[in-house]
Amino acid sequence: MNKIWILKSKYSWKLCKTEEDLLRRITKSSSLEVLEFELKSSSKANDYLLSKERDIQLKSVLGELTQFEIDAQNLISLYEELAPDGKEVWYWNSSFTEKLKSTEKLSWVGRLRKWQDNKSQFKKILVDHKHYFLELSSDLRWMVALLKCHNFAGYTKLSWNKDTKSHDDVTDPKLLELMKLAKSFLKKKG
Repeated sequence: MNKIWILKSKYSWKLCKTEEDLLRRITKSSSLEVLEFELKSSSKANDYLLSKERDIQLKSVLGELTQFEIDAQNLISLYEELAPDGKEVWYWNSSFTEKLKSTEKLSWVGRLRKWQDNKSQFKKILVDHKHYFLELSSDLRWMVALLKCHNFAGYTKLSWNKDTKSHDDVTDPKLLELMKLAKSFLKKKG
């Protein structure tokens, strides 16, 4: 199957995998829009991700990376340097035929590399897991690299107190001071 067709109406879409199926669904008087797609290439998921990584490496060598891609690469490099391996994690391969073993660190590196050329998804990972990334290291280089990728407005970590039945602020003051220092460093540099 090298082609697929999508029949588009005002309220719905229908996928046709064969031309025969398409021809059954349309007539000359039909007002449906026919979108035709042709297969450009085919590859295994792993090969596709490796190809994306090679494209980024090539853009880096040629000096064609955007500022965000440079900042993301720097963050990933620092993460590899500073992050602990973490606990052992198990995951299924892409075809769900084999369970594989990895570490938390390698899992995060894979996720970050996968999205390093997509600014919105990369930032979403950082925001969705801000507790992890903000508390990862007390190294100023880490905080500066993190804030270059996403300027966190502030940071508050709450914990549920069973006795008072309310949330207590358990944010580390050293972390807040580090964020403040990193932000002032970025202001001076920028």
